[in-house]
Amino acid sequence: MRFQSSQTVFQCLLVLGLSFTTCLWADQEKTKSPAMKEAVMLAPVNLKEWRKATLPRFTVYSQIPEDRTLDWIEEFDQFLSALNMILKVDERLLNKPKIVLMRGNWAFKPFRPLRPDGKDSEAVGFFGHTLGWSVIGMAEQDKEDLTRRIIFHEGVHWYLRAAQRSFPVWMEEGLAEAFSTFSVRKGFGYWGGAIESHNRLLRELKPMTVEQLLLVKRNDGTFNDSLKTGLIYAQSWALVHCMLFADQPGEGTRLGRYLEIIRENPNAYTAMEKAFNADMSQVNRQFQDYIFGGKYFMKKVPLQPSAANGLKLEAVSQPELHEALAWLALGGRRIPQSELQLKERERLAPADDATWMLRAWQAFYREDGAGVLAAVNGAKASGISTPDLDLIGIYATLEQRDGDTALGADLARSLSDTAQAAVLKRPFSQMGYRLLASLATELQSPNARDYGFLKVGWRLFPNEPDILISMVAVTKSLGITEETTAYRKIAEQRLGDFSKRQTARYRALD
Repeated sequence: MRFQSSQTVFQCLLVLGLSFTTCLWADQEKTKSPAMKEAVMLAPVNLKEWRKATLPRFTVYSQIPEDRTLDWIEEFDQFLSALNMILKVDERLLNKPKIVLMRGNWAFKPFRPLRPDGKDSEAVGFFGHTLGWSVIGMAEQDKEDLTRRIIFHEGVHWYLRAAQRSFPVWMEEGLAEAFSTFSVRKGFGYWGGAIESHNRLLRELKPMTVEQLLLVKRNDGTFNDSLKTGLIYAQSWALVHCMLFADQPGEGTRLGRYLEIIRENPNAYTAMEKAFNADMSQVNRQFQDYIFGGKYFMKKVPLQPSAANGLKLEAVSQPELHEALAWLALGGRRIPQSELQLKERERLAPADDATWMLRAWQAFYREDGAGVLAAVNGAKASGISTPDLDLIGIYATLEQRDGDTALGADLARSLSDTAQAAVLKRPFSQMGYRLLASLATELQSPNARDYGFLKVGWRLFPNEPDILISMVAVTKSLGITEETTAYRKIAEQRLGDFSKRQTARYRALD
């Protein structure tokens, strides 16, 4: 595992004026830029303007008026409840996000996410999530529907991280777009509304065939072309919409059949034909008819009372607000602003585990492995030791290696034991299981305990390539031939989704 490529964050930036949502994959290497080195002023904070609300699923810090804050909280909570009716996941696997609502673009500007080239974006909202934390930032403005769509779209991606299965690009993006139109009216939740910008794009450009759409991968270069990206989003939305709503209003029979079939037969082409009960030429014809037919059903579900009902906003302390803004800046890769907010937080109150974690993550995104270890060791010297700090410390230790130099048997075992202890305290930590997976191939003699942890990780996160690769390695080492064969078969089917590093790691097992 290499430090600079081990953590990729999906940020979806809403830029007003575009006909479709522009989504950018931003990793640490791309976000290094002169803009990050420029002098940065601490964004001013007027504590009287801010209130907070803590709910089971998320925490909100708001600068906007209380009535609009409560409306937003209730709608987002109901969105998650409605999503759970369709996409059943174990919500314990999700990072509880911090949500920061700001009064207009002027207040949001110091926190806007940087583009991959390091320049300022024109984003009015973003949802940044990594293996260890999640943050939503949003500026209140006139075109509220567009902002809500981007937050709901990214909310689906965040939510699907807890799904114990992997989703192809067309399905995940199609689901995210279909649910991004969520709205509440008279106690009912609605989604699946037509997205006019997608309809327009599908009419102006020649759509891909369904076969071509099924083959789209994250890493095949398609997403480097903004026009093709727009078409993929539009067509993914249309295909999922067709499979959810075309048979009968809201029944979703085709998508349900597809998901059942694909579990038994991983051939997407065959699964699609069976889901439509037609050969591929007829599937394409039916899909084209749906696109150009001009009729769209919507899903309507009764909503239970939100946890936000009767909620009262409460005052927020200045140290806590600076901490929330530090996380917000970090989510947008505004590292200097994040550091200034943290410095102000530490000036006002003693450091705790959250502030040490912030220091560690700030160093992480500067690609400063030594800085991460300094934060972890500083916390321990202060008597603070948490599973999360232990895990990010292991990340940094892996980064400190020279190239792909082996750790050595003793260090690999020590780090693996530390990661296992952390996972016992954080049993749903995706980061923890990914670390165990990365360390597993460096162990001289993996044992039954190592196998047991990875087996749990595989059940929780079956869409993680690193865990899959390590299951191949460990079962091979332990002589569990039947399982090795089964995991290899799955790996061969998913090679197109592996990064170059993961592909090389897998091939090295031959």
